[in-house]
Amino acid sequence: PKSLNALNFEMISLLEPQLQQWDKDDNIALVVLKGAGEKAFCAGGDVVSLHKAMSEGKPTSLVEEFFTQEYQLDYLIHCYNKPILVWGNGIV
Repeated sequence: PKSLNALNFEMISLLEPQLQQWDKDDNIALVVLKGAGEKAFCAGGDVVSLHKAMSEGKPTSLVEEFFTQEYQLDYLIHCYNKPILVWGNGIV
């Protein structure tokens, strides 16, 4: 909630396999995603942590890897076989 639920590597690495698992589970009919806190569902990609990593001299491939994983997750959500309900308030 502190960063308005900005999407980071950890969130992507948890959400992607969970969505894959739920997609294969016939007992799951609908997926509901809800942001933590009251201010935002998700403010977008965590560009602050990417900027910090670049300013610390971390490899620029980190930025490319982040956006690759983020857009793969976006595509998975876009093509998902089950309904996804996003319970959003504030910044969405």
